[in-house]
Amino acid sequence: GTIALQNQLSGMTSASMPAGTMLQTLYNEAHTQIILSNDTSPGSASGLSIAITPRNTSSKVLITVNMTYSPPAAGRGLGLNFMRGSTIVYSTPYSWIAVGGPGADAAYKKFTVTYLDSPNTASAVTYSINVLSESGNEMTVMPNGTGSELIVQEIAG
Repeated sequence: GTIALQNQLSGMTSASMPAGTMLQTLYNEAHTQIILSNDTSPGSASGLSIAITPRNTSSKVLITVNMTYSPPAAGRGLGLNFMRGSTIVYSTPYSWIAVGGPGADAAYKKFTVTYLDSPNTASAVTYSINVLSESGNEMTVMPNGTGSELIVQEIAG
């Protein structure tokens, strides 16, 4: 049979949603090739940035980045800094991700990193991704305009 849901959700607000409910999802992508040789924090801007206004101060923000890269030589690593405004909220160690190996020269690769942030605000915040190259060695992100993505999702706390 059919269930009529007319007016069943009237009066429901984001504050009344149970913890863990996805409240909003925002997406951005970038395609500008960056050749970097910077290992100084906070790193170089990747062009991936999203402003979000959490609905509640108790909300969490799940940040996911899919980054395309190409190591020009074996053994070169790429690091990411997850930024909230000008504050680094999470840094990936070079040894965790994106380290070129034998045969990695000129290969395009993509990796995904996710971080759960607690901004403790209902005011607008801007999340962005900065990139760093291990030991200042040259590294290319978004080679030849390949895309990278940033997804920011508010989760009820």
